[in-house]
Amino acid sequence: MPATLPLPRRGERPANRDSRTHQPRERTALMALAAAFCFVSTTGGLGSARAQGVDDAARPKPAGAGVSATRTTVDALSNAITASFLGGLPLFRIQLGKSGPELERGAAASAGDSPWSLWATPVYSSINNRIEPLLSEGSVTLVIAGVEYAIDDATVAGISYTRDWVRVESTERVRGVDDRLSTVRGVGWTIAPYLARQINPEWLFDLSVGAGVNDLKSTQRSDASVATPRDDRSFAALGFTYLKPLGKGVLLTGRAGFSLTRDNIGSFTSVSAAGVVQELPGSESRLKQLRVGGQLSYQMGSFSPFVGVYGLLNDFSISTTGSVIPREYSEVAQFVAGVNASTGPLYGALALQHERDRSQVRAYFGLRY
Repeated sequence: MPATLPLPRRGERPANRDSRTHQPRERTALMALAAAFCFVSTTGGLGSARAQGVDDAARPKPAGAGVSATRTTVDALSNAITASFLGGLPLFRIQLGKSGPELERGAAASAGDSPWSLWATPVYSSINNRIEPLLSEGSVTLVIAGVEYAIDDATVAGISYTRDWVRVESTERVRGVDDRLSTVRGVGWTIAPYLARQINPEWLFDLSVGAGVNDLKSTQRSDASVATPRDDRSFAALGFTYLKPLGKGVLLTGRAGFSLTRDNIGSFTSVSAAGVVQELPGSESRLKQLRVGGQLSYQMGSFSPFVGVYGLLNDFSISTTGSVIPREYSEVAQFVAGVNASTGPLYGALALQHERDRSQVRAYFGLRY
């Protein structure tokens, strides 16, 4: 079976599928989204735009860097899976109303129309988090590689490996005391199997789970003390993508996704420049997030500028005996703008993302074979 995932033109019946099954599948997708929304609603985190977290006075700080790295990894992996499934970066050929051979996984199907495919995507993402009391600024760099198998003309399954490097300057801001500055560096990895399926010509479903570690090194600037905690992380994410051509090269892309991430840092020691050893408590944080919204894009040859807006509902909790703790707003609007590019097996994007007290610039390119 060729490793292609044709998306039919509007009005065409999808190959090898009974049109009578479309409505139940759409209902199933909507019911799953409703269940995710109810799950977040019943766990708290849907209050006014307030920051969630525990206010206490002890001092370890690597948790913020670990959470930032995990969140960036999950977002980038979800984008990569969707883009990989559709062939090239999001939806260029779909915008042109093409299908069949022109959508052969970004014109990069494996030799002999093998159902197996390989892909790789380097990602650079800046971090600028101004949510007190733990501010952070820096970057996360990822290299994501995957191998996948086309089960049929509408379904792919695969597994990805992500290597990540985090560089964060952290500021602990607590009333009545001077800011405490730290430098956090980390190297980590994540393994994540995934599944994606085209429900009908307009709907796409994706599901991924993953686990990995991040080895962190935190250096306190005031006394040059050094700590080396380890962050064990895991996540599960599902999403639905809706595609609607509006004519004249304009495409509406809707997206609803739910994710659950967990970061667990065990207790660790900090060693000062004078050799003084201090035992520091660990932490376990969980973030449940529902993200719903959409974007408009316009096809301009190999480039496609886009703008979009999303609503985020967060339920963030952290368990620790002490820390200046990262926090999340329970409700926040997120704005995105950027440009996608695609030619043959190569694809890429540059995007600016902004929400309350947090901004991010993300750049990446990819290759399929």
